[in-house]
Amino acid sequence: MPFRASGVLCILFAAGCSLVQEPQAFLGTRYVLRSIEGVPLPARYAENRSLTTLMTADTLELRDDGTGAWRPTTLEPETSVQSRQNTEVTFTRSGNTISVVMRCPPGALCIRPPHLVGTISDNGIVFTESLVSRAPLVFDRIP
Repeated sequence: MPFRASGVLCILFAAGCSLVQEPQAFLGTRYVLRSIEGVPLPARYAENRSLTTLMTADTLELRDDGTGAWRPTTLEPETSVQSRQNTEVTFTRSGNTISVVMRCPPGALCIRPPHLVGTISDNGIVFTESLVSRAPLVFDRIP
């Protein structure tokens, strides 16, 4: 896990993310990030506590076929640079347990999955294990 300390951006860039220009239509269930490690957004997300980048928004979209998208928005306070990402994901459920794997392109050096593991309910998801950011990550389901 040599990339864990560098947080979300490391896996996002390694996973072949793309900037999202316009919102895309999506059929499935959406979740929005409410807090990271008990701190409401905007919040620092990187495991490396010296990094000041903030997660300002995050949407996790899950389809019935086990695929989806992870769309975090980050802000670098020192430069005021805002970045939006779009990462394809797959997920599995076993009862209330959900595991999320972020797409890793062929030939890329990526963190071994699963990247997020948590508990899903009718109201949202709480990821208590994360290889890409601080945890817990609390997501609310959008009705």
